[in-house]
Amino acid sequence: MIDVNWATNPSVIIGKEICNNALKMNKSKEERVQDRKNIANNKFQNFF
Repeated sequence: MIDVNWATNPSVIIGKEICNNALKMNKSKEERVQDRKNIANNKFQNFF
């Protein structure tokens, strides 16, 4: 098993920030889904 420090994991930090912003902005489910798709497309543009 891998010992992972979730408090300093960049993916966890980014995800937490995205969720907190969505809650503050009172976004609908559709808006949150679209945000996740946009972030994934931007982050993994040249992945393959």
